[in-house]
Amino acid sequence: MRCGYTGEGIGYFNKGSNIAGLVVLGLISAGFMGLFALIYYFSFHEHRVCPRCGKDWGKFGARGNLALPGAASTAMAASAPALPATGSASQGWAVVFFVLAAILVVSGIAALEAGPVVFGAGAATGGWFLHQSARKKREARRQALLTSLQLPVLQLAAQRQGRLTVTEVAAALGWPLQRAEKVLQSLDDGLRVSSDVMDGGVIVYEFRELAHTPRLSSPSAGPMLA
Repeated sequence: MRCGYTGEGIGYFNKGSNIAGLVVLGLISAGFMGLFALIYYFSFHEHRVCPRCGKDWGKFGARGNLALPGAASTAMAASAPALPATGSASQGWAVVFFVLAAILVVSGIAALEAGPVVFGAGAATGGWFLHQSARKKREARRQALLTSLQLPVLQLAAQRQGRLTVTEVAAALGWPLQRAEKVLQSLDDGLRVSSDVMDGGVIVYEFRELAHTPRLSSPSAGPMLA
C-alpha cells in the first residue's frame, strides 16, 4: 500500500473526491440523462479504496495486506477478521439518486419548469433515505468488528491478572494504539470492566472477574510484556 495502511478498505464512492467527480460527470452529461456519471458509477462501484490515502485497491479489494514482522503480523491477521462489506450498494444508489436530483433540478431551473424540480426533490429525498440506511449498516458492521476483536483482549487480560493499558494491548497484539483504545473502550461497561486514571495519568482498564484468575496461556495473545 502506498501509505503503509493495514486494514479494511471503504467503498470507492465513500470518498468525497470520487463522489464529486460523479456529480460533475452527471452535470456535464445532463442532456444525455447523466450517461457519463452512470458509466463511471457502474465501472467503479465494486472497487474499494484505502481510507487513509484514497488509493484504489481494485474490484472487491477488502483490506491492505502490508506484511508486519514476526508475531505482531500473525496476531493481527488472526484477530482482525475480514467482515463482509455492508451498505456499499445503498450508498452507491444514494449517490445515483443525488446525481439524478442535481440533473433534474438544473434542467428544471434552466427551462423554467416546475416538474423536473419537483422530481429532483423526490430523488434527493430518496437518496437521503438510502444514505441513512447505508450509515446504519456501516455502524452495525463497525460494532460487529469491535465485538470480534474483544476475545484476544480478554485472553490477554486473563494473563495480566485483569489489568491492561492501551499500550500493553497494542504491543502484545500488534495493533495500532487507536484500535487497542477503541476495543478497550467497547469493553468498559463500568461493571465487569472499568477504567481508572493512575497518578501518572495512565489509564488502566481493570477486568474485575479476571483479576484473580490464574494466568492462561494463549498463543493468539502474543508475548507477555516484562
